[in-house]
Amino acid sequence: NALWNAYQDLTRNKFFQGCHHLMNLRELPGSPWFVFHGFDSYLHFCNDFVAQQKSAIERGIPSLHIVSFRKSASSFIALVLAQGLDIPACITSFLHTMIVPSWLRCFLRGGAVTHEHTFPFRANRALLRSHSVPTIIHVRNPKQVIVSHAHFYKKYLEETVKENFTPGQKWFLDASLKDRIDFLIDDLIPYYGRWIIGWYKAWEQKALHIKFTSYEEFVRNESLFFEK
Repeated sequence: NALWNAYQDLTRNKFFQGCHHLMNLRELPGSPWFVFHGFDSYLHFCNDFVAQQKSAIERGIPSLHIVSFRKSASSFIALVLAQGLDIPACITSFLHTMIVPSWLRCFLRGGAVTHEHTFPFRANRALLRSHSVPTIIHVRNPKQVIVSHAHFYKKYLEETVKENFTPGQKWFLDASLKDRIDFLIDDLIPYYGRWIIGWYKAWEQKALHIKFTSYEEFVRNESLFFEK
């Protein structure tokens, strides 16, 4: 009932009520498409996840908690790890904001990998600390992230949204690359600054078990990146 209520509230834009129901769920895997692909699809995802996770646990594969900058090849990295180790991928935070305890507990059983951009809110750091969760923080030069965003979001609007653009989306489509970059600098740089400072302070204070990796390391030598 809590799962169904969460889904119903979130699809009706009742964000706070939906999150309240999510927080009270039992141990279920977190899916980035929990709201967008339908309730039945999420149930199928749960069944597949549990079966694959059980097999991975039996093989002694631990869980890999990866939190990354956007546009840092994190999707590809998670996919390589999931396919190479034959483990399922999931998330532990809803819309990259607050960690959902039931999703985290399910992940911590072992045999899974995350792909998410969780913000280092105090509550999130406290929850990870209470469970002693080793975390990989994957970063990229913010200047390159902004340029990548400028190209990616325009392509997303052209190929996925296609029509019925909002005024803001229409402006972004018609704007020059320079104007798109200037807009994203104002919009995203403050967010990314707080994001990296929050995780860095947690590492500096030894409040969490954190290892930093970077996109630049990844593109320099993929094989060495995964070996490390």
